[in-house]
Amino acid sequence: MLKRSDGQLAELIIHEMTHATVYLKSSVDLNENLASLIGEEGAIRFLTSHFGLHSQELEDYQGRKADYDLFANYMLYAHDRLDLLYTKGKALSSNEKEIQKQYIISEIVGGLDSVPFHRPKRYNFLFKEHRPNNAYFMNFVRYDSKKEEMRKVLMNKYHGEIGKYVFSF
Repeated sequence: MLKRSDGQLAELIIHEMTHATVYLKSSVDLNENLASLIGEEGAIRFLTSHFGLHSQELEDYQGRKADYDLFANYMLYAHDRLDLLYTKGKALSSNEKEIQKQYIISEIVGGLDSVPFHRPKRYNFLFKEHRPNNAYFMNFVRYDSKKEEMRKVLMNKYHGEIGKYVFSF
């Protein structure tokens, strides 16, 4: 963890502190999305307060976060494509589903170079040795699928006041 940037470390600590503050029973995805959102927002506020609004640390964190958000959204799109195969492809045999699944994953991996990352090198060789599987895509559902909707509520209904938003749960 200590090899992380100040922003990434702040995000992780605030993410975990969010779990210690609020936990909704039987809502793993909601808990993780909330903690991810609060971790990110908290990290931005920490970096702004500690290093300044125009600091390199804040700029680096926001650039990395922007690329991660593009990647996460692409992985959520991939999840949705695979989910459609499983829900709509009920008439397919297991073998046919597996073939289509591998085809979709190949398209997803091959299409990664079309994502407009600020720093594409972060993701160029991500799947060179290991292809993603269903659990990999589900990770993005668990941590990222509700964040943007939650961010809108935080900003619009709670005017960015994290404490009020967190305790609304």
